[in-house]
Amino acid sequence: MKRITAIILAALATLTLSACSNDEPKDNSNNSNNSVNSTPTENSSSSEEQTNSEPAGSAYADPAAVLEAVWGAYPEGDKFPIMGGSTDVAMDYDGKPGPFTLTMTDEMKSSLKVTDSIIPQIKSVASMIHMMNANTFTCAAFEVDGDINAFSTALVDSVNSTHWMCGIPETVITVKTGNYLIMAFGNGEVMEKFKTAATAADGASIVHEGPISLGGGGGIALPV
Repeated sequence: MKRITAIILAALATLTLSACSNDEPKDNSNNSNNSVNSTPTENSSSSEEQTNSEPAGSAYADPAAVLEAVWGAYPEGDKFPIMGGSTDVAMDYDGKPGPFTLTMTDEMKSSLKVTDSIIPQIKSVASMIHMMNANTFTCAAFEVDGDINAFSTALVDSVNSTHWMCGIPETVITVKTGNYLIMAFGNGEVMEKFKTAATAADGASIVHEGPISLGGGGGIALPV
């Protein structure tokens, strides 16, 4: 029964998210794919000898492990019902982060606000989404092949170009750790708690934090 319930909730959440974002996010990216110099120093004997260039690696094995660390940093009293991964695997990730199938590009664009221009940079991805309302909290971790800062800019622009319904998320935050970028948007209070948990991840630093600009033409705030 628990697995059946998880499948039903995953399907409902996907339908809700599709209804709450009237349009696909516009691909406003002017990303030139200029990579930050990340060439390691020759004969480096210690990981402590990192420069300020983009980190070449991470303490985490994959994006799901990144989100597991973030979710694990939440105090129990601050946690809420989540599901992880794309709908084809969500029944196995009830209440925890899960991997997102890369071939499910339409769902990735709809739920995680990825655009066509940055899909080729995604090596792997995982997600965790509020089970009751994705606009309250949606989070994804991307393993990025290329310039993480430019990738972040493209994602933030995509979130800001979305037409929202069913409650407009207030804040968007991106955090990088190694070659992973964590992106989340949602309710302001929820996002403050997310920021605390995300920045506790190994090597984490905030790339972007700001209000959602509704640059795509605004949205309709409905009771939730």
